[in-house]
Amino acid sequence: MIHSSYLSSKLFLWCEDGRKKLHKLLAKIGITLQDSRESWIHISPALRKDLKNKLDSVSEFYGIENVTRLGVIRQFGQSGIMSAGDCAESIAAILETGTRATIEENNPELETQVYMSNFWSAWDSFDDFSLMKVGVEKAKAIQRAAVSTTNFIFENDLPKDLGQYRLVIVQDAPELQAFTNPLSLKRLATWVFEGCLEKNPVALPMILAILDEKRKTYLVYGMAALRSREDVDGIYTNNHFGRIFQSTATRINAHIRVDTFDTAIIELSRDDLTRFIEALVSDANL
Repeated sequence: MIHSSYLSSKLFLWCEDGRKKLHKLLAKIGITLQDSRESWIHISPALRKDLKNKLDSVSEFYGIENVTRLGVIRQFGQSGIMSAGDCAESIAAILETGTRATIEENNPELETQVYMSNFWSAWDSFDDFSLMKVGVEKAKAIQRAAVSTTNFIFENDLPKDLGQYRLVIVQDAPELQAFTNPLSLKRLATWVFEGCLEKNPVALPMILAILDEKRKTYLVYGMAALRSREDVDGIYTNNHFGRIFQSTATRINAHIRVDTFDTAIIELSRDDLTRFIEALVSDANL
């Protein structure tokens, strides 16, 4: 539960009071802290069967009405079954994670090889239950990194309101290197965005910049605002950051790299970040 961006933002799990609130929630539904740390397969069948009803019984009190959701499962022959949601998380994690040593060599050709290898591994996992389980473990590791980094961001009060935007610049958080991949950066942005909304319900567009120390660059993501906090499945307004980033970079003569289908994610020299942000804010306030 602590690895859910929804619960993390709703219960403020990055602070001690939030974690105490989670412990009280577990106590109310009759789950000990020791039992809560067990893997799903080791939880008693009776508790697994009744868990949804237990959570639903306290969801309104804690403001977590969307904590449970309906879904479908995938049967992998005799190998096993997995929920569609877990399959999606697994595939995304396989796409995100590669051979870190290769990526760090800063060789574009080798990076391309890693991305292609990740793609075909993700493709193969559709029919390979063992590979899908590997992806689940990778997804869990990424979620743990997201929890750690999000906690660091809010404990250090890094989100700053700049009028039209909310800005988060992260330079030295634990496990920061895990988010120098565009897909994982967007995952982290969702955590931070939801946390910001719980602290301040004004849904401002957000700019998240993560320092890649080895490349001497920032990976920057511009995230459009939600139409409202209660929108189902994250319905966002149109994202114009791709166009805004490009025009700003051209105006201040800053070199940016766009290496994904999402033009709202750019790579920017570390030395250019400050004046790039200043130009964005200046344009927004015109």
